[in-house]
Amino acid sequence: MKNIFLAFFYFFAVFSNAQKNHVSIYVDQSTSVTIDKKKLSKYLRRYMVGYLKGKKTVTVEVKLIFDNTASLTNTTVFEFTPPMFRSSLYSEEQKGLQRRLHKAGVQQYTLLFIKKTVDFILQLDGKSNSTEILEILVPLSRLKHPSTVLIISDMIQESAIANLTKEKIENEAQMVALANQNIQVLKQKYTLSKSLKSISVICVMPVPQSSQNALYGFLESYWTTVFTSFGITTKFEVL
Repeated sequence: MKNIFLAFFYFFAVFSNAQKNHVSIYVDQSTSVTIDKKKLSKYLRRYMVGYLKGKKTVTVEVKLIFDNTASLTNTTVFEFTPPMFRSSLYSEEQKGLQRRLHKAGVQQYTLLFIKKTVDFILQLDGKSNSTEILEILVPLSRLKHPSTVLIISDMIQESAIANLTKEKIENEAQMVALANQNIQVLKQKYTLSKSLKSISVICVMPVPQSSQNALYGFLESYWTTVFTSFGITTKFEVL
């Protein structure tokens, strides 16, 4: 009986973790990046309205991309738990009106939650001289449930592990080779999961792809190589 109970508990714990709705938002805090806060606000509000719709609970973690991205303490958590409608409290005659009132209440709760989260992100001020983007893989390796990850950054790594600004890249093949090399250095420094298939990444770049910096022509190849090596699906958008 004890073994049956333990097996049931383990299954329930795994199933519960798999059902969690989780979003990590990484905001670049390096002094070399300029983020248009009006555009960022519009993007985040639109994204969160779509993501939160119909969900009963969501955990949103806001993290920094700076000189210690891999830190365990690098997180601020916002829990989305809208009120649930309890039909048993009302008679059949009351339920129609109460459902409409409840729907309005959930909408109000959602808008206030989005405002609180986005306002917090917008008040962050960049002060870091280092841009540790590769190191995002360290906290992602600790996740025990599926997650969506938004990375608000120009995606130019500048750290001890890799500094893309100092590389002389002339073609895509060189960029892919560099990505594979940097992955190995990262793995030597940190313990990382071999596969993170339950994670999807959206790279939201505040600098247009037409930038004069030649690196921008190959950044998608670099980060696609990095994230794909861990089984992560990757999408790129311009802020």
